[in-house]
Amino acid sequence: MSSTQYDVIVIGGGTAGLTAAKTLAQAGKGLRVAMAERREGKIGGDCLYYGCVPTKTLLRSAKLFHTVQRDGQALGLQFDNLRLDFAAAMGHMRAVVAEIEVSDAPAVFTALGIDLLWGAASFEDANHLRVGGQVYTADKFVIATGSRAVVPNIPGLQACYTNESILELDALPTPLLVLGGGPIGVEFAQMFRYFGSAVTIVERAATLVSNEDTALATALQQRLQADGIRILLNAKLMRIEQQEGEQVGIVQQGSDEQRIVATAILSAVGRQPNVDGLNLEAAGVLLHREGGVMGIEADSMLRTNAENIWAAGDVVGPYYFTHVAEQEGRFVARNILGGHNKRDYRALPWVTFTDPELAHLGLTEQQARAQHGDQLEITYLPLRYVDRAIIEGEADGFIKLITTPGIGGKLAVRLLGAHIIGPGAGELIHEFAVAMHNRINPGLIALTIHAYPTMSIGDRQAAGLRFLSRPRA
Repeated sequence: MSSTQYDVIVIGGGTAGLTAAKTLAQAGKGLRVAMAERREGKIGGDCLYYGCVPTKTLLRSAKLFHTVQRDGQALGLQFDNLRLDFAAAMGHMRAVVAEIEVSDAPAVFTALGIDLLWGAASFEDANHLRVGGQVYTADKFVIATGSRAVVPNIPGLQACYTNESILELDALPTPLLVLGGGPIGVEFAQMFRYFGSAVTIVERAATLVSNEDTALATALQQRLQADGIRILLNAKLMRIEQQEGEQVGIVQQGSDEQRIVATAILSAVGRQPNVDGLNLEAAGVLLHREGGVMGIEADSMLRTNAENIWAAGDVVGPYYFTHVAEQEGRFVARNILGGHNKRDYRALPWVTFTDPELAHLGLTEQQARAQHGDQLEITYLPLRYVDRAIIEGEADGFIKLITTPGIGGKLAVRLLGAHIIGPGAGELIHEFAVAMHNRINPGLIALTIHAYPTMSIGDRQAAGLRFLSRPRA
């Protein structure tokens, strides 16, 4: 048998791809599995090299620097010449990436019996794939090529950073113009503001992080403005002019035109699936348009219209999250092995890692009202009632629960959404995710002992407010 023939070839070595390849190789079925990756020697994808790992490492440095500046004196901390070494912070970020990179080293996959094929991949037909000049045959394929940042076509724009290229800097960019007020935009904006940059966000929508509950989006905007970030909403960058070595952005906001001087411009206006160059037409794989970008069409079990080809992660959309990619990579592998795992995003949590964090689960209040009308019940717990939040000096924020009467008596409650803004919101959301996923009464959280003093007491308090406020039988 030729060494170029496989049972399954996975295209892409990011989270979805490596999860699928590992699951298939470890299934005990004796499958011949290969994984194709265009960046030789680099497995782990956008999350490891340009997303979750490096940005959260830098956010930690930025928040620590800002917190000491803001609260150090009140906490009894005395510093002489407290300053930021931006190049050292970037060096620390790269060291963290290198440490985590070890767990995704090529040797880990070859030890599992997975062949690694380096180079850009392109279909010859539904059973043949060209990688780096060599053609390989497989019975089945998994497309997991991820996504990349969208760079807008703006007249005069000569140089624009993305989430990838901006991580190559060793000098602080200031002033910085951020295009886009979604999660990536606000995280980078606050990070660089904490490091000392003058930052302006230009957002076309009427709010920042427009997929979030309005109450959280408003609270975040107020915090970013208090941090000194200039925010232009309902605004569009029309063109770039050059002025004495700097870029000047001409921004249209209503009937007003503003000039924003910027040493650097960061594009955070969205993501687009990596489908270019795959020659999907030859394999018979259909695409769909989602929000102006083209992604691969897949059914609820992540199978494309070509019966031997599956797709997972960002290349499918609509959610561009590492935890979604990991789940879908596992589901694809199980389905190839004969399973019937279906995508279910009803209880999908996500987090925007600003300071404070935003955590999202289920429906926003606006979405829930459109579906359930006056049946909604909204519970707010301000974090000033959570002792640990006061101890940490982070009592601004709240937990918001969206519920509706359930089935089974007066105490029955159905959780439709949970939204948290505050320290550790990304950790706190998961108790509610368990309740929603398993369709259990969130009031049971209030009946469970929580250690004091912890932030998770806030989950118990919020659930208790909802549970105890309902009429007793």
